[in-house]
Amino acid sequence: MPSTGTGTGSTGPAGPRGPEGPRGLAGTPGDTGDTGDTGERGPAGPNQINATSIYATFGAFGTTSTAPCDVNDTAISGGFNVTSAGTNQPGIPDSSLPLTGFTGWFAQVLSQGNAADTIQAVAICFDNPTLRP
Repeated sequence: MPSTGTGTGSTGPAGPRGPEGPRGLAGTPGDTGDTGDTGERGPAGPNQINATSIYATFGAFGTTSTAPCDVNDTAISGGFNVTSAGTNQPGIPDSSLPLTGFTGWFAQVLSQGNAADTIQAVAICFDNPTLRP
């Protein structure tokens, strides 16, 4: 009967890399970090409205009219002018309201039979100062 060895031989070469295993479970969240430093104080905002901080813009005459404020400025009020060159009743203002975001004013006239009925939007705008350089 042949004998069976109990010794060990030398280590063979490394085998090929196996397939990637499944993703592990998420770890526990870390501790909350320290509170950051307080930022610099911003510039003071306007505290009054005076004649140097408001201005008016006027839209073109038509059956509708839009009077936009300058970029970054705010319409604080508005209105309209109606004209009629016909012999019938003058046109009736149908709409007079701020544009979305108060960026200007819109107006619309409802004609009473005069093709010449027109309206002009007027926006009263606040000149917002530039707050950031």
